[in-house]
Amino acid sequence: MYNYALYNGQEQGKIRAIGISVGDRRASEANSHIEAGRLDVVQVVYNLLEQEPEYTLFPMAQKHQVGIIAC
Repeated sequence: MYNYALYNGQEQGKIRAIGISVGDRRASEANSHIEAGRLDVVQVVYNLLEQEPEYTLFPMAQKHQVGIIAC
């Protein structure tokens, strides 16, 4: 239900971008949403100790032109 509201709002120009935040060690779970074209941006933990997104998430996001916010 909320997805419909988000996408409807985006089509109407009321919402500019739809994104999610994924915790450490779960970055790859965002890939299914990226492939489905549901996201414009993903916030992910990426640092010296958490580098999994570099191999699992970043390539998929780049392929589908989805933005990344790394923190």
